[in-house]
Amino acid sequence: MNKKTIKNAAVTLFFMTLATGCSLVTGLIAPADITSINSAVSRKDEAYLEKVCNGESMARSDSDKEYACNQLERLRGPGKALAATCDDVVQKYDDASKDEYSFVASMADKMAECGHYAYLFEHVVHWGNNKEGAKLLGELEGKGKPVEAEFVKYLGSHKGPKFFAVEKSRKNDVLYGLDHITKWLIDKGSTQHCAAIAESATGANIVARVSVMDYFKEAKCKEGIPLAVELLLEDLPGDRTLGCNILGAIGDASVLEKVKVVAETDGFSTVKEEERNGRVWATKIYPVRDACLAASGKIKLRK
Repeated sequence: MNKKTIKNAAVTLFFMTLATGCSLVTGLIAPADITSINSAVSRKDEAYLEKVCNGESMARSDSDKEYACNQLERLRGPGKALAATCDDVVQKYDDASKDEYSFVASMADKMAECGHYAYLFEHVVHWGNNKEGAKLLGELEGKGKPVEAEFVKYLGSHKGPKFFAVEKSRKNDVLYGLDHITKWLIDKGSTQHCAAIAESATGANIVARVSVMDYFKEAKCKEGIPLAVELLLEDLPGDRTLGCNILGAIGDASVLEKVKVVAETDGFSTVKEEERNGRVWATKIYPVRDACLAASGKIKLRK
């Protein structure tokens, strides 16, 4: 074996060893888990947690990744948004816990800045148990964000099945989201959107149609009458009851016969119990019939 051959063999062995070593080192980098995440929290290693949260570093499971996101949020403190860009703010919000209003508000501000209004309306403004979504919209508008104009654009581009078309597992996003949006509009006196809301909600899912009824009632929207009439044919008695309640508020003579038919024929009943003199008394009631009977009377008085 000459010197050149020996040299080439040595070089080959060196690179083989180097490659093997790199492979071993790579294999030794374990995916993040609860233990490593808690260790990062204890040393306040935000960089590590963010890499796990955004997927740069592998997590052992989706729950570990979510845990890293939650711990990062808590470590940074409420109200401090994740370091998000317009490209990833939606995903980062979706992955994070939403325990603090200030955090939700800061992420919503970023979404508005980036023009992600559809996601904001459909998946963010439902947050809270005390109409915080309405407050959030007001705060964004107070910062100069064109929230109402963007909602009008949303109505124009999301009609029928596209109107608040979120998956069934997130129906509360629709129920409370539209409740907060319509409350915000009513509170600020924006009652001029009857036609646009009615057009967009026509053909939408039942949760969305039910959720705009309060706007029709408070804004006295005649455009909402056909949608309220549709509720009279729904399977759930609560929806039929709501239909008559709304028609009692905004209905006219054109719907009187339909309301009277439901008042006379709806067979749904339930039992109301109340305690009197130490005894429980049960009374059979017909909530749909009663609501429609009351609506019929109100419509007649307006004729």
